[in-house]
Amino acid sequence: LVNLLVLGSLAFLFLAFLSVGVAILISQIIGYPSSGFFIIAGFYLLVVICVANFGKKYIIKAMLSKFSDLLADEEEYSDTMRQGNTDKPASADTNINELP
Repeated sequence: LVNLLVLGSLAFLFLAFLSVGVAILISQIIGYPSSGFFIIAGFYLLVVICVANFGKKYIIKAMLSKFSDLLADEEEYSDTMRQGNTDKPASADTNINELP
């Protein structure tokens, strides 16, 4: 989960800087200072509308798949702990009184 948050944050920063750069470039080409930002905002609005209309099923499917994998891993871990099979190394079984 932490790995996903870090990668998502870095991807967001990359996309934000790329968007600002492209918006400035479009503004210079067209000649109006704010036109590039409105064009980029319109593009993102179209992406949101398309995802809301067509991608909702795929997003839900991907989220359910990911969370079911996480839940299965957690259940496997808790079953292992209940059975007492913690796979400790042999050195962990040493009593503190037996140490030199």
